[in-house]
Amino acid sequence: MTECENIAALKATSTINGSAHLLAADGGSIFFWTEGNFSGQEDGENIIASNSVALSTGAWLKAVGSIVQAERYGLSPSGTPMGNAQSLVRAIHALRTGATTISTDGLGSGPLTVYASGQLLIGEGVFPISPDVLALTQDLGFMIKGQGSRKTNNAVIGRTVLLITGTSSGFGIQVYGNGARGLVLEDLDLCYADTNFTGDCLDNFGSPGMTLNRVHIGTHGISGGTRLQTARSCLRSTYDEFIHCIDTRFDGAVDGWWSDTVRVKNDGDDNPIEFGGSQTSFDNCVWYDFTGAMIRHSGVRNRKGVTINRSSFNPISVNCNHAIDVDNIDGLDIRGGSFTPSTEYYAAGGWLKIRNCTGNIDSSWFGDLCPAGSLLGNIDFSNNFIGCTDGVTLLGGVITGHGNEFSGSAAVGLTPSGFIVAPTIDLAFQLGPDKFKFVGGEVSELARSYDIRVNSNLIDGHIIYSAAQDGTAEKFRNQSSRVTIRSVGETSFAVTSAMYLVPRTESGRTIRAEGSVSQQFTLPALDSSIGLKFRIVRNGSSQLTVTSPTAGKLYVGGGAGKTSIIAPPGDVGSVITVENLDGTAWNVTDRVGSFTFA
Repeated sequence: MTECENIAALKATSTINGSAHLLAADGGSIFFWTEGNFSGQEDGENIIASNSVALSTGAWLKAVGSIVQAERYGLSPSGTPMGNAQSLVRAIHALRTGATTISTDGLGSGPLTVYASGQLLIGEGVFPISPDVLALTQDLGFMIKGQGSRKTNNAVIGRTVLLITGTSSGFGIQVYGNGARGLVLEDLDLCYADTNFTGDCLDNFGSPGMTLNRVHIGTHGISGGTRLQTARSCLRSTYDEFIHCIDTRFDGAVDGWWSDTVRVKNDGDDNPIEFGGSQTSFDNCVWYDFTGAMIRHSGVRNRKGVTINRSSFNPISVNCNHAIDVDNIDGLDIRGGSFTPSTEYYAAGGWLKIRNCTGNIDSSWFGDLCPAGSLLGNIDFSNNFIGCTDGVTLLGGVITGHGNEFSGSAAVGLTPSGFIVAPTIDLAFQLGPDKFKFVGGEVSELARSYDIRVNSNLIDGHIIYSAAQDGTAEKFRNQSSRVTIRSVGETSFAVTSAMYLVPRTESGRTIRAEGSVSQQFTLPALDSSIGLKFRIVRNGSSQLTVTSPTAGKLYVGGGAGKTSIIAPPGDVGSVITVENLDGTAWNVTDRVGSFTFA
């Protein structure tokens, strides 16, 4: 560190670099040489010109501790976009202290000088800034703090707005590499002004630890045609770790959070980077208007650990394709989410499009006007409310779920199902018990509770079923011989009537024949009963006859198919078990006692 006795000595020093200088005559203040255009800004106290370098190239900036006010370095609501962006750069440089050399920026570049930075405060106002200028690569633990964002209010703008103004497909603010770890944005709006900006409002490339707290990102407009979706994304991130968004609102772009894995490191290797990132979390965040996806990760390599907690997805004035469109995420955890249409806008392709992911979707609410969406992966889908135009489609993987409540859509003429099984790859699932609502004491608007639509070798499944919780008109449909349906409680119930049609909704239960006169039980139709099983016990002493609804379609042992099973009078306690294994016949799979077949 070079010591200078006075300001004149500082101006005359020939050591022009990034190091600090002590000015003894000024009480020991520290100055940093800062590159940038400081023309007309020398004040003799905080900004000092060098005798050998023009102010248009750089100046000495006085260090003012760990907190600086951006307006002190020229930021102004009336400033030009480029002038304001350069003022922010100067203020950032003034905060720098504790220069340290790290071996790499984490993206393939060589040694890098980094600084321990502090807080940059921005006052009230709308500050236009040029895109592609605020690229942070050397500032660790840096915070930009405003006076307040608009949060979830579309009627007003925030008290502090950084307004990206200019033509660009690049970025508004970028953090790049390990040298920019720990950026914090707090209490401000980061917006773009008009359709000339088609880039990413905030871009994180390889910088761990970024936090957004009470921030609005996206369109600056608040009503009508001013609400735009031309930006490529509100937040783009690649090769990142530990991004945490709290009380943050995303509004107005193609995609909200875009997890992009196609970018390459700066190491001469043109292959995409090895992973999208890890440990990203959203707490109490809101997504509004997007033409693509509110959350999108479409990389071929895994992103690890995405938590979406108590957050809302709410199209207001434009349809998105999907609220969540992701693949290859290990550890996707969605809890307490609200997927809510406006009066006419929704997710045109369904709220969810989840592929090749592991994780949980729990305690969330899925609203009307579109399907709930599709799942493929190792996923538990439980304790959710679904009131959509169609239910949850299972496409493959290992999927479990229970405790969900389905309600019919309010759209006239729609007859949605609850769970829809239509695999494109191998699918193993276990579902239920779930509730399928009655509406106003009448039959639910839902057509079916569980709808297994194909008989495919791709399926292995089991449904734990509650007849008492199924208010649908057609109950379930099972067209697969590889799916079984059993009552949630495989308990017994008594029948005393002479004629009894066995309900297919009681699959797995034991029926006690306790009539005082001869009884006849008729099994359900074959085509609607695949995967069902009934155990019938004769507790009375009268004759019991069990018949197939289709002649010659009841099989026991070898020989031709039968139509009836007869337990003659007097053989109390005889038991017979029948199953519909493949939709072609009822098979006797167990029997105890004396029976004849006809």
